[in-house]
Amino acid sequence: MDWTNLSDLKYHYTKLIRKYGVNQGPMFSKIESIRKQIEKLEKSKRDPSQIVKHSFASMEYKLKPKQFSLYFSDKGNMKICIITIEKTLNVAKGITIDDEIMEKNLKNIGLYNIETQSISLHDINGFIKTINLQYDLYIFNEFFCKQLFEIILSCGKNILFIPNIDSYSTFKPPVKNRVDDFHDELLYLSNRYQTMSIGCKTKQIEFWMKSWEIPNLYYLHFQNNLKSSPIEQINFKTTVKEPILLDTGTSISRRKYLREIIHVFQYNPSIPFHLIIKTTPNVYNKFLENLEINQENITIFNSFEKEESGMDKYYKNIKYFIYLSKFDGYGLSLSKAIQYGMFIFCLNGKPWNELLENYPRKCFIKCYQDLSKTMGNSKKGYALSQIYYKADFVDFKEKVSILNPYENIIQSSVEETNFHNVFNTIIFQMNLYYFFKNVFPDDDP
Repeated sequence: MDWTNLSDLKYHYTKLIRKYGVNQGPMFSKIESIRKQIEKLEKSKRDPSQIVKHSFASMEYKLKPKQFSLYFSDKGNMKICIITIEKTLNVAKGITIDDEIMEKNLKNIGLYNIETQSISLHDINGFIKTINLQYDLYIFNEFFCKQLFEIILSCGKNILFIPNIDSYSTFKPPVKNRVDDFHDELLYLSNRYQTMSIGCKTKQIEFWMKSWEIPNLYYLHFQNNLKSSPIEQINFKTTVKEPILLDTGTSISRRKYLREIIHVFQYNPSIPFHLIIKTTPNVYNKFLENLEINQENITIFNSFEKEESGMDKYYKNIKYFIYLSKFDGYGLSLSKAIQYGMFIFCLNGKPWNELLENYPRKCFIKCYQDLSKTMGNSKKGYALSQIYYKADFVDFKEKVSILNPYENIIQSSVEETNFHNVFNTIIFQMNLYYFFKNVFPDDDP
């Protein structure tokens, strides 16, 4: 059911009313939520000035996967292997977080027989020689190697490959170019082996794979729903200004607008936010060490957190978040900020506006495709297969120069934000559940 489609909502509402009635029955809460959403959409249709920007309706109860039967009770013998990149300081951190997210959500739908194997990017051939072929399913987040995949697939085993639109490689000398080589090898494997499946984190990635005519696609609606507990309570508000978090991550690729954001806060002291920069030693040493910082407006925390739990204290204790990037495959820290209910300033481009489409606490910053830039691709304006964006920092400065409207949105959207995050986790787990029901039908409960 599409919560933004009026016709679809009316159809399901009528169907539920006929089946259960309008009394206080077991489906009353769901029926009432659909009715309220229909009213919102009809109101926006009548009065364009009252367009409903936040399309999810509210539910009074907490949804759990088992209420939707999203739980496998008899797949205990299924063996799943997540192939992860070997952990080293500041290397492949995003991929390893993806692996943790997949493992957590697979366990939430009743799949516990999960192991991980680490592969070193410096010794791929060594891993290929020793690959353990006892598993039923192999999950690869972003990492792609035709030789390794074909060994697994030729043994009748299943692969779920989750590609990244702005970061991929064949790990071989180029034949044509990086984009075409990846396309050709992925298309070859997908057409030759029915046990080769593609998991799409976003709709944008699904459309990208469809445009390449790749079969066996599964839309995941991926969510970074990793949360630590308990989380240290810290008061980051040391001045009258409201703290706002900028998480630089570990990359030194200049993909994030770090210096441009600092410049806005450095030279505009009237901005009502105090910039909290959470960075790592490699980023600090390259970009920040010799930079003069106005400490009245900006505070830097420089440390490498080995575990995600070390980062959660920032997301939990700060209300506002900046996420500006030139291009992106997904946006793990953006998804984390959504899960923590932060108010987010973000570029209005892909994939960010897809992740934030129904999220109430956001402010989009203008951007446009930068046709003067390219990354890994001869085609101008693209980073591999993703659009290369340029941010409008005049618009950014204007939008971080006010505070009260954002405070009002935060105060009025508590229920809607909580529902958004619960609902999105449910969709993610529903889509994982569907994948296993479709790929392993003989084991269905």
